[in-house]
Amino acid sequence: MKKATRVFIVMVGIIFGLPLISLIDYAYAAVFKAEPSWFEHVDLMQALIGGLFFIVAWFICRTLRTIDANQTEIFKKLTNHENRLSHLEGAHETRTGMKLSCAGEP
Repeated sequence: MKKATRVFIVMVGIIFGLPLISLIDYAYAAVFKAEPSWFEHVDLMQALIGGLFFIVAWFICRTLRTIDANQTEIFKKLTNHENRLSHLEGAHETRTGMKLSCAGEP
């Protein structure tokens, strides 16, 4: 690359780079270094607290739905076991009333 081309690139970089750097510095100072007004602070805190409340409420509702579904399933299984146990108890009483062994057939 010729020396003139390098000088030209450096000059273009300086001409366009310095204003761009100052603009970026100004934007950075305006966004990150500026003190928020009390209204912006209150508004942000309300949004954060509202968001956290929504997330906690969603998890509570989801947990309660899961517990309800699990309880329904457990009670169905318990009823099924109860019916099977009643049937086995009736068969046992029938066999013992007839003086038969419950050990099974040889």
